Amino acid sequence: MKKIIFILITIINSSIAVGQIRQLEPSIFNYPDLDPDTLSKYQALSDEYNQILLDEIPYHSLTSRQKTLFENELLHSEGPYFTGELGCSWYCAVGPLSVTSTSQLDSTQIINYKPENAHDFDLRTAWVEGREDFGIGEKIEFEFKLSSHLKLTHIDIFNGYSKNEKAWKENSRVKVFSLYINDNLFGYLNLEDTFKGQRFDLGSLGGDENEKLVLTLRIIEVYKGEKYMDTVISEINFDGTGDH
Repeated sequence: MKKIIFILITIINSSIAVGQIRQLEPSIFNYPDLDPDTLSKYQALSDEYNQILLDEIPYHSLTSRQKTLFENELLHSEGPYFTGELGCSWYCAVGPLSVTSTSQLDSTQIINYKPENAHDFDLRTAWVEGREDFGIGEKIEFEFKLSSHLKLTHIDIFNGYSKNEKAWKENSRVKVFSLYINDNLFGYLNLEDTFKGQRFDLGSLGGDENEKLVLTLRIIEVYKGEKYMDTVISEINFDGTGDH
């Protein structure tokens, strides 16, 4: 009888533990716009802005159009593929010490697919897992050093190969990530099949007794690409509190 009671208690406790695992759903950004005409327009404005800087044209000598560019300089200086903050942000205080992955697709002569590409604020670059299948089980990991007043609150993911809509459709995307915090399962990120940015609320995460915080994302399920099995992540960015 005692054995039966012990088994029942174990089952109940296991069910409670499973129920505590978070299923996280995203909120969707209205960014980026991968329409070729839109990208071309914003790239042209960015190129024009940077050419003004290169030519060192004094402000009083600028045309009214060029002055308008400078009034929106934070937007045009970075271009249409930029995913970072336009101004001061949590990154003013902290950022990942390292970005690593369990695999990456082999580089070509002109392009690489290293994990650092997933945190360079540029949608034209990407981390691509290196398995011959869809990369189920492959991981990408971010390590932070967070002092006691710094907390990580959100993770932003740009899923798939977002350099253009054709590449996004042809390559596979993540459907579900499992998220580990310092090797402990935190929950599951259920990504939508969109090239728009997706924000997940993580609560308020701090470092351990050594100020260490490690986020590990493991591919659990994918949306299959129209042409390639390679699973791609263009950007993974973060936000938090305690930056001032």
